[in-house]
Amino acid sequence: MKILITGGSGFLGTAVCKRLAYDHEIYVLTRNKRRASSKLNTEVTLITSQDPFPKVDAILNFAGAAISARILTQKRMNVLLNSRIRIMDLLQEKYRGTVFPPLFIQASATGIYSNDQTCDESGACNGAFASLIKALEDAAKKRFEGITCLALIRFGVIMGEGGGLNRILKRLPKLQIIPDQGNFVPWIALEDAAAIITFLLEHPLRGVVNAVSPDLKTANTLLAAGKGSGPFLPIPRFLLNIPFDRRGKLLTASHIILSSRLINAGFKFKK
Repeated sequence: MKILITGGSGFLGTAVCKRLAYDHEIYVLTRNKRRASSKLNTEVTLITSQDPFPKVDAILNFAGAAISARILTQKRMNVLLNSRIRIMDLLQEKYRGTVFPPLFIQASATGIYSNDQTCDESGACNGAFASLIKALEDAAKKRFEGITCLALIRFGVIMGEGGGLNRILKRLPKLQIIPDQGNFVPWIALEDAAAIITFLLEHPLRGVVNAVSPDLKTANTLLAAGKGSGPFLPIPRFLLNIPFDRRGKLLTASHIILSSRLINAGFKFKK
């Protein structure tokens, strides 16, 4: 297959590129070809928004400002949304007048689901980040609903070396939330996240698809897995719920999210 990946030099994108490059022809949309080339270190074709876009069989849309990079105020939430919508608009513009690729995979998140519930893809969607994620998914539907297969992949917190939560925690002391309420945080190993993308290229699923490990982990278990350095540092739970930075809600909410559609389609999680 010929595949265009946006956000291909990011945490998830890099893992997906390395996995797919052996068997597919990969194009990566980037703002800086030199920097992307040094990060990817694999056989892909790099393009910018100024280049002609190739005819491809699928688009994997992972681009957008990083959620964990800065304090998550409402203003920052708007930046996150707008950065993702701009990429969708660019893709629409570049493929206007031609046949749009039949498969479009849009990265989304489980933060849409309401707190304290066990649910699959049909769960109630009034979570801490529901407004942001609904707006993102609605924007994708508005632009790409008419194609053969639009998949909205709701990832849990992606855990793996070199990025995401792991990268942040390695720079911090060993953290533990107190009191420990044993709240479950949806998560997925980077290896499985990349494998899911490969699986969906071969077994397309239209609509919402949860991408969460069946191995349940609490917030403190994930913090311990991040292997922070230095002394032990307890964090009072109320500090993670300060209103001007919503990132703490990623660790204080509690969900058990089921990846029912993936499992029913035959995907096997490794972690």
